[in-house]
Amino acid sequence: MKGFRKMDEMEKYISYKSVFWSYSYMVAFLAVWVAYNALNHLPLIVPLFLFITQMLLQSTIRIVLKKRMGG
Repeated sequence: MKGFRKMDEMEKYISYKSVFWSYSYMVAFLAVWVAYNALNHLPLIVPLFLFITQMLLQSTIRIVLKKRMGG
């Protein structure tokens, strides 16, 4: 069985950009969902929970990785 090969700089950049845009889409979608539910007096539990937890997770991972990298 062959292992994974390391990505070159262009592949890393492409991977980073795809993650960035998919994450941005998710944040925008959840923000719109929360706003829609708030304006129409619908329950906010699921979209608000997803929105807050994904923002906390992303921030925590960023802090941990910066400390590991020495930054």
